[in-house]
Amino acid sequence: MAAQAVVTAAAFLAFSLAIGSAEFGTAQLLAFLVSAAVAVLLAAVCTRAIETSRQTRTAELLAGQAQTNAQMMQAVIKTALDAFIHIDESGIVLEWSFQAEALTGWTQQEARPS
Repeated sequence: MAAQAVVTAAAFLAFSLAIGSAEFGTAQLLAFLVSAAVAVLLAAVCTRAIETSRQTRTAELLAGQAQTNAQMMQAVIKTALDAFIHIDESGIVLEWSFQAEALTGWTQQEARPS
């Protein structure tokens, strides 16, 4: 958005300088307006590309953080001395630690409904 404002301001400044020239006619005015429109469109494309790139980097960063968090959670579950059982809202077992197996005598596969 800032790039568009700068390009537009520069275009209007150049236009006001050019219009004061004695050799400025309809053809020059048309060429100037077309070039100003192209400059504004290029600024919009550049702004969109920058925003898309920023969103992509943010999404990649968040995905990396989610993966790191999942790995840390798995490490805690595997090394915990307490039994850990993770179930969803409908009661289906999602995670079942080695300590839960030792406590109940069931493996994770046995604890999950078929």
